[in-house]
Amino acid sequence: MSGGRDRGRPWKVAGVLLLAAACAETQGGGPWARHDEGLLRRTLSAAASVAKPKGVRFNQVQQKATHNSYVRDETIFDELVYHRVRALEFDLHVDRNGYATSARDWFVYHVFAAPYDDTQCVRLSDCLRAVKTFHDAFPQHEVVTLWLDLKDDFAANGHDASDLDAAISSVFGEDAVFRPRDLMRACPGAKNLREAVSEEQPSRKCAWPETKDLRGKVIVALTGGAACSHGSKLDTYLGEGDADRVAFIAPDLDSNCTFPAYARRPNIVFFNADAENAWRSEEVHRAGLVSRVYGGGTMGGGLDDPFQWNAARAHRANFLATDRVNAEVDPWASTTQTRTGWPFLCLLMGCEPNQVEEGELVGVSVESGDIAGTNDSFYFAESEPPAENATDATTWSTAIAVPSSNVERWAKGCIMARATRDADSPYFAVCRPADNGRIRVQYRLAKGGPTTELEAPPPAGLSAESTFFARLELSTAGGETTASSSASTDGMNWAPIATRSFATLLAHQGLAASSHGSGAVRFLFANLKRGAESMGVKSFATGERIGGALRGEVFRGAIP
Repeated sequence: MSGGRDRGRPWKVAGVLLLAAACAETQGGGPWARHDEGLLRRTLSAAASVAKPKGVRFNQVQQKATHNSYVRDETIFDELVYHRVRALEFDLHVDRNGYATSARDWFVYHVFAAPYDDTQCVRLSDCLRAVKTFHDAFPQHEVVTLWLDLKDDFAANGHDASDLDAAISSVFGEDAVFRPRDLMRACPGAKNLREAVSEEQPSRKCAWPETKDLRGKVIVALTGGAACSHGSKLDTYLGEGDADRVAFIAPDLDSNCTFPAYARRPNIVFFNADAENAWRSEEVHRAGLVSRVYGGGTMGGGLDDPFQWNAARAHRANFLATDRVNAEVDPWASTTQTRTGWPFLCLLMGCEPNQVEEGELVGVSVESGDIAGTNDSFYFAESEPPAENATDATTWSTAIAVPSSNVERWAKGCIMARATRDADSPYFAVCRPADNGRIRVQYRLAKGGPTTELEAPPPAGLSAESTFFARLELSTAGGETTASSSASTDGMNWAPIATRSFATLLAHQGLAASSHGSGAVRFLFANLKRGAESMGVKSFATGERIGGALRGEVFRGAIP
């Protein structure tokens, strides 16, 4: 535990304001999840402006961030799409089990150099590619912030600061990343980053950009120790305040390196603190800067209980880093707006969230048996027939986002072509299991026959379940159908799975979902297309419960 005179304001002070409600939270979404909002908002708004702002700036929002995002049960893609997280953390090492990376790459793991299968992405380049997949699928996404925790010095194994910049730029290019120089350019005459975001100099009208102006951007912030004096690895990256760096640095705040000590480092505008020092984010907020708070402890961790989470919220931390990704299980660990799907909370009264991110998500909720054996039980959302001039060849493609935790593993979301709506009908489907499974093909060649299942090949550099995109190609001739399937990690490079021929037409086409005998499960279909036609909720006018399925529905939008 930190010592020093500044412990007169421990992080628990703000938490006491919320203690009664926080203690009421014991399981799932208890009373705290229902009744805390009024008290918490009053606490947060005590020093906030009552004037309705024209827009909300990056430093004026709070957002959920996942801690050690690469070792969560949920895949990186599902964290971003299904769980609507817009801030991730990757821990960077220059070697693993005695093997060194190339100079322009880093291994990603926590403390122990365990086998590769304990991380979703083996190297930084793999992790960044997973984020780029989301970026390409949703080019107008709300700003994504990547927190890269440097575990080793830059000098180790021939690495330097320019290598990290090159690694980031090689994946995202020059335009997608919002850099320190972009802040400086928006504030002519500013001598450093603090001046560039300081609203205390109204003559220059300098401030953080509004969130709407950061749509489609990625911000990178480096953590890994303090930097209130020269010599740390973060200081090595920052150099002499080079504004042409790709990333910002976000040094630690604690009793040894307090916020006032950073007054001598005016090119630092991001800060990092553990829960014990969460109260220091108040100072950061008052200065118009940006803070992240995580749980901390001997092995590190997230804000993993409602008390810590809400104490950090009350202290107006911008990023709330937690291991509790799935808000369907832990509803208190969410900043997503139910009405709009906006993934942030406002730190100012009266601010209006942006509209839902561009790109319609088609959701399917189901409670049923399984798509398996000789008879199926599932919900089928059948599409409207294609235009009259359509050819005899049809291609369906989509990215399928799933809960990826706290769910029946073999529940499935699929794109499917079927001969009839009978439970024992011939069919061909490309499906993604709800947790810990690769994209797979399932088909039944004859009415009442058995189901055959085949998995896509495992992806290189990523976890086995990191295949998110499914494609189904159909061609008909003479009353017969040939169906082909493929899977992809990025929607551009496809790996074939299987091709089969059917002695019948598979005229019923659309989305299928099953919950495998569990409670209701939801799936999200992103970038859903039939040929060149984008498919939305209105494309599925009919839905039917097949084979005794209990319920099902199609819905539009994100899952908060």
